[in-house]
Amino acid sequence: MHNRIPCLNLLVVTWITLTVVAWPATGDSAEGTLTGCRIEAYLVDQYGPTFPNEASRAHVSARYTNPTASAECGMTTGPSWAWTIRSVERQNPMTMAWEPHTYRPNLGFPHRQRALVSAYFPVGGVWRVTLDVKAVWTSEACGSCEATSSLVIDFPDVSNCSFVGEVAFTDDFDGRSRTSVGLREEGTLSVRFAPGTVLADVAPLKWSQRSGGDFAKLEDSGDGNATFKATFETGQAVFELKSQVTGCVSTVTLDVLAPSGTKHKFSRFHPDNGVFNGLVDFHIFNNVYISPTNVSFRFIKFGEGEDKEADLSGEFKRAAVAANQPLAPHEEDGPYAVTTPVNAQEGSCWEFEDEIGPMTLNENGEAGHFVWKIPQQWYDAALDTHDYNVLTQRHDFDGRRTIRIQKGGVDKRGP
Repeated sequence: MHNRIPCLNLLVVTWITLTVVAWPATGDSAEGTLTGCRIEAYLVDQYGPTFPNEASRAHVSARYTNPTASAECGMTTGPSWAWTIRSVERQNPMTMAWEPHTYRPNLGFPHRQRALVSAYFPVGGVWRVTLDVKAVWTSEACGSCEATSSLVIDFPDVSNCSFVGEVAFTDDFDGRSRTSVGLREEGTLSVRFAPGTVLADVAPLKWSQRSGGDFAKLEDSGDGNATFKATFETGQAVFELKSQVTGCVSTVTLDVLAPSGTKHKFSRFHPDNGVFNGLVDFHIFNNVYISPTNVSFRFIKFGEGEDKEADLSGEFKRAAVAANQPLAPHEEDGPYAVTTPVNAQEGSCWEFEDEIGPMTLNENGEAGHFVWKIPQQWYDAALDTHDYNVLTQRHDFDGRRTIRIQKGGVDKRGP
């Protein structure tokens, strides 16, 4: 059930980036010591592409599980952290093989959970830095527990050229991905020059589509500027900026993503909730958010699909039969527009709230439940629907005057 009330977003900054993670070893040890500690290194965010004389940066961190300790172990402390650089490699542009390099970037905060890699790579190309991290827990009487993990960070766009291609998005919100877009997202491609370089030094500059024309379309307007629009197909599009004078090339790669999940956030109670003349009425309103949250889905519409037969029992089943709807189906409902996301914590939001509530029930009736399995859908240009996941909408009645509503992570009781 839906009611058209604008949704609200809260501003929260979150960075979400592509990571390459090696699962850590478990810190198992002999009987009588701490066991079960575990860590997982991951990439928090990364800055690039860069010129050779500019710093590339990557923030890294690690998730961890504390060890298991019996009572006789006493107080456990930790973890203490140690980040180290295992290797630095550069990809040979002729053979594409990874070759060790003597250069070592700066590693900031190596004894904290979150560290910073800052690199001034001496030449352009594709670089790779491998980090190791170790965490150690200690106890008063049971020794220590140690866990390790590794993380590979690619820096693919270090340029030898005096310019790099850059991308901007029509929906450019806090924490959004710089390498992915949602279906039908739009944006611009432009050029950034190294200090001392002007357009006349490298003109003419032209954007072209290297690959992925089925996933995003390019319109080149010349002088290093272009626009793009993602299609209704998921995949990877690569755009290339080339100087006809110098032969330098810069690329921008975008992954086009489809919706993958739905999450609800409680908004308000219905003003008419209550018990009147022996009847119980309880409805809530939720805001509906779409994941992944770090891209925009403002340019497509969403709705809910059909569940032909609800799972009914008790007072819910009686009420459905009395209303001449014994199967209580959920009809296909939509499309609903999506607003512009303002942060990557929440993501794209339905333009209207979702009103959620069962039929009116008799007070002091038979306890029971009412459950729908509702397909979540997005619409293409022809308004054909595409299911991307299924959400459970559940109502439970305690047989007196309380109804419980659960949907999309929201759990409320009333009236």
